[in-house]
Amino acid sequence: MKKLLVLVFAIALCLGALCLGASADGITPSQPTGSGTAENPYQIGTAEELYCFAQQVNSGSTGISAVLTADITINENVLN
Repeated sequence: MKKLLVLVFAIALCLGALCLGASADGITPSQPTGSGTAENPYQIGTAEELYCFAQQVNSGSTGISAVLTADITINENVLN
């Protein structure tokens, strides 16, 4: 159980780090569906929902869960 919590927290931190660039693009956070629990995780399918989740993680929320429901491109053509 402890390893699972560490994994969830690590993923949440990574998602938060990915969204740091999104704030510069003027993305407005949007609350994803779900309650954020392991039984009913947030359903994240847009950049706005991902940004909202990242804000929660960056503000200190721990133990929240999410599932990506779509491929999300935040900074298109960054590597070009």
